[in-house]
Amino acid sequence: MSGHKRLLESMGQQDLFAARQARDRGLTRTRTHNSEWLAEAMRLLPAMKLDFHEVTGESIRLWLLTNGLQAPASPHAWGALTNAAVRAKLIEDTGRVVQMAVKKSHARRTPLWRFR
Repeated sequence: MSGHKRLLESMGQQDLFAARQARDRGLTRTRTHNSEWLAEAMRLLPAMKLDFHEVTGESIRLWLLTNGLQAPASPHAWGALTNAAVRAKLIEDTGRVVQMAVKKSHARRTPLWRFR
């Protein structure tokens, strides 16, 4: 068993449940405070499917900003948008990760999504 797995098991399920609850509360708060922006982003997002089969959250952000969407009040809204697109079955997880390309992202790994 890996050290990471042992550490997670020693923390117990309680921490995992608490982490998921905190995530869900944050997503709800972000959706509520950015509801108009989120609705406009979800309205525009299906058009991206014409240009791309697979996307990252970063490519979604860049495409939407290039195609007339204003930046949201909170940067957390981008994550809420990805979550909403998954829930709406607009995109699905490929199970793969790629490196981000924008300099400020420092080439970190990010999920690759597929339009449905």
